[in-house]
Amino acid sequence: TNSLRTENCQDVGGGLNAGWIKNGHWFMFKDVKLDDVNSFDARVATLSEGTSIEVRLGSNTGTLLGTILVPLTGGNQTWETASVGIGPITGIYDVVFVCKEGGFNINWFQPSAEVPPSAIAEITSNAYTISQSSGVIKGLPDNETLANFKGKLAASENGTFEVYTSNGRTVATDLLPGYKVIVTAEDGKMKKTYTIQILNIDPFVRLEVEDCDASSKLKTENCQDVGGGLNAAWITDGQWFLFKDIKLDGVNSFDARIAAPTAGTSIEIRLGSASGTLLGTIEVPLTGAWQTWKTASVGIKPTTGIRDVVFVCKAGGFNINWFEPSADKLETSIAGILDLGLRLFPNPVNDELIIQLPSNEEAQLYILNSIGAQVCMKSIQGGESTVDVSALNTGIYIVCLTNKKGTVYRKIVKK
Repeated sequence: TNSLRTENCQDVGGGLNAGWIKNGHWFMFKDVKLDDVNSFDARVATLSEGTSIEVRLGSNTGTLLGTILVPLTGGNQTWETASVGIGPITGIYDVVFVCKEGGFNINWFQPSAEVPPSAIAEITSNAYTISQSSGVIKGLPDNETLANFKGKLAASENGTFEVYTSNGRTVATDLLPGYKVIVTAEDGKMKKTYTIQILNIDPFVRLEVEDCDASSKLKTENCQDVGGGLNAAWITDGQWFLFKDIKLDGVNSFDARIAAPTAGTSIEIRLGSASGTLLGTIEVPLTGAWQTWKTASVGIKPTTGIRDVVFVCKAGGFNINWFEPSADKLETSIAGILDLGLRLFPNPVNDELIIQLPSNEEAQLYILNSIGAQVCMKSIQGGESTVDVSALNTGIYIVCLTNKKGTVYRKIVKK
């Protein structure tokens, strides 16, 4: 938490509650298992109106799962339970509760498998507000019709939409290409909120790196690849690019458009943050120049839901034009031959480098010096092979092994 002050609690069960809460206070709970969680309850007490608690993933600015509207309970020790539905999500995450406005007390939070009932009896506003932010599927009362809903959209919005009721029943399945409209309707004492949020739900839309939602550092230059535009340049080790709200259902791999004058670099694909769950690693190919472009691909672990995806650069020294999710099923990030038992030793090496592959594998070996020039090439068969490196100068080299399953780079030191 960024601030925690407690006092004796007069709620059932006694104990302590958080008090003196102000706008922006947050409370983090690590490693919360969200499988089968459809909502969160909060035990709150307040004399104030118009307050709320955001439920977020990972940090106080992470993906928003839902917003709990704090009811006016009539006293700082008069307790009520408020709830909010969240979108379906699986896995173990850090969950952060962010207080908005403040002026209330909190006893506890509790995940629940319950799907909250519709919060309002009818929608009374004549139009909705359109925003380009992400959200969760809650919302339309069960008796709302598609015709009424579409009639209340702002006049500038055209097309058809996919809409759900609060209990998950679909009331329309017409899709506006690439988009889904999600309606959120929440009702707390003395406060009502109606919003429409548009999500890009086409999972196979190209992600231009210059359009990322966040980055540890982003420097761009004019791109000479097909289509022109901009590319990310001057990339260094550990630099990352985050894209919010990527729908991963049906995504089996990621492509990356890359230019690299040197070898031995890679890009990790992670969930939520630069240190989040690793989905796969794209091995950056040696393209020969800063504006000579190739597409590299990697299969990822099957993942569902709408998630923030982060691309983390390892070692740096290459340019990126775009990333693109794909339905193609590829080998996982370690290029197949690593999964099957590649061994390379000794390292550091004097005169002979030994490479072991499974008996049913074969690969082409290249050794590159520190400026990317090829200094050795050899066909490697399954089993144990010996490569003579006695003629190489002392220094660092990159060993590249490639076959139909992919390419693997390893760094070696020549004594």
